[in-house]
Amino acid sequence: MTLILVILLIMCFIIALWNANVFWFAFCVTVIILGYDIYFVHIEEMLPKAYTWILKAWQEIILGFAIYKLWKSNIKQSVPIYVLIFLAIDGIAIGILNGNTTLQILKGARMYLVLPFSFYLLSVSGHFKNIQTVNIIIPLLAFTSLSTIYSIIQEFRFDGNLKILWFYDFVNNINPIEIARFNYIRDDHLRASGLFISPLIQSSILGFTCLIITIWFVLGKSSLPSKTLGFLLGLHVYGLFLCRTRIGFILFGIGLLLSYLHFNKSSLNYWMSISVPLVLILITILVLVLGFSNDSSALGRIPQYEFLFSNFRWFGLGFGSPKTLTFFDSMYISSGLVYGIHCLTYIFIPFWACYKLYMERSYYMDFSSLDSIFFAATFGYCFSLLYMFAFQFTLGSPTIQIFYWLIFAFLSRYHISKKSSNT
Repeated sequence: MTLILVILLIMCFIIALWNANVFWFAFCVTVIILGYDIYFVHIEEMLPKAYTWILKAWQEIILGFAIYKLWKSNIKQSVPIYVLIFLAIDGIAIGILNGNTTLQILKGARMYLVLPFSFYLLSVSGHFKNIQTVNIIIPLLAFTSLSTIYSIIQEFRFDGNLKILWFYDFVNNINPIEIARFNYIRDDHLRASGLFISPLIQSSILGFTCLIITIWFVLGKSSLPSKTLGFLLGLHVYGLFLCRTRIGFILFGIGLLLSYLHFNKSSLNYWMSISVPLVLILITILVLVLGFSNDSSALGRIPQYEFLFSNFRWFGLGFGSPKTLTFFDSMYISSGLVYGIHCLTYIFIPFWACYKLYMERSYYMDFSSLDSIFFAATFGYCFSLLYMFAFQFTLGSPTIQIFYWLIFAFLSRYHISKKSSNT
């Protein structure tokens, strides 16, 4: 049954992509991103590797289609496209020179570049200029509500046996779970991950949905009763607590601050916006270095940054090195090991994406508009993720996929709004 549903979802996604059906494309991509863990864990148990790779290739399908659309439309190539091509060639070439295996090089390229490259090309092609963000937010809230309810069930069923986790066998076959029980248990309580594999992923996504519902509850003139929004907010905050990790609350807090500044400070500029996560990164590092925290998980980040500086290579390790996949708890550290000195170019990508999002602010200042509410939440969340990237490995996860997906959606609408304003 799971296999049939996945095949139908992928078929719907491809048809919607080709026909520029904004509703079904938004729905399918959102469900694929959020449900990726749960349905591909199951189909990997049913199919040979070659077939699972085909079903997993949704990002590559978007990339191939976007390249085709650009070629057909004869749109002038822009600097970001050349930068992304350079980073792809650089990562692959250095990976080959360092003797990394072909499969791991492809995995690294997919993890680091395929999604931002795909969504950027698709946005400049204008293929989804009428995409509606509500078609992303509603399935997002529905999925996270189900995930939170499942977390609550896990909480009451947990008796210390990690086999209660739906992904236990899958993960255990890769890396024995019992050796790293601390990833799933804190103070004898389960760190609930819901329908995701990691409690960190669940926490980061719930940080965003809590932000959406809070702004919606406070500002929105919605057809939903305030009691319904209040219930959803309580449910998601409780789900955030059950993750028993700090990151979701941090993202929620930073996001609230930036969302408030978006609506109430018209003079807010880009540098002020990025200063919030950057200052918090600096404060966090100082707290750890000066010994104000005794949390072993947090303190483990400092040796990782020391490793980066002591093992830094000018031209990097390239795609495919085990140390550049899921070895370190920081996207910035991992990209530094991949690209060496060119990591500054790669790290610039999410900052540039946030800048493009910032440039849309003037279109979304109406307190009573759902689009403005969703934009404010996205604005706060995406900038807050610049903080998370310093202390969590997010590449290939739903967290960074949602980051680029939402920016793509607003960027596509921005292009059409800009064209309209010039005519």
